[in-house]
Amino acid sequence: MQHNPTPRKFLLRPLAVLVISLCILLIVIFAAIFIANKEYYPNLPFEGMSKKEAVNLLNQNPGTLQVLSESGDTVWMAMKGNLSEGKEQIMSLMEARGWNYRTQEGSGYFFTKEDLTSTDTVPQRADKIVTSRVWTRDIILFRTELQ
Repeated sequence: MQHNPTPRKFLLRPLAVLVISLCILLIVIFAAIFIANKEYYPNLPFEGMSKKEAVNLLNQNPGTLQVLSESGDTVWMAMKGNLSEGKEQIMSLMEARGWNYRTQEGSGYFFTKEDLTSTDTVPQRADKIVTSRVWTRDIILFRTELQ
């Protein structure tokens, strides 16, 4: 006696195709959300701005320093460009604020400022360090303390 194929066997094929199609659709949706929110970028070292907001701001203003966060005594700035362009930008900004570039050690840029408002006969010297880090291939972050 030969056994005829049952309708159940034929129902499994369309069900398997449906399940596989839904899985592929979910993967595509999650990938699109991942890419749209810039989740593939490293985490920012401060709170208050998403990666997507930071990238959009820097893409709108390439080659210029942008303030990303001011919290407590710390300011985070960034620019889209290479490290040497970033160094020029941060030096120009600091010099415009009265700070004189002294030296660079590693990722730190050292600035000094003579405090002429002091009541002493000898002016007091203030120091400031601006540190840099490469966030992505073409985005440089700078951190400094407010004074």
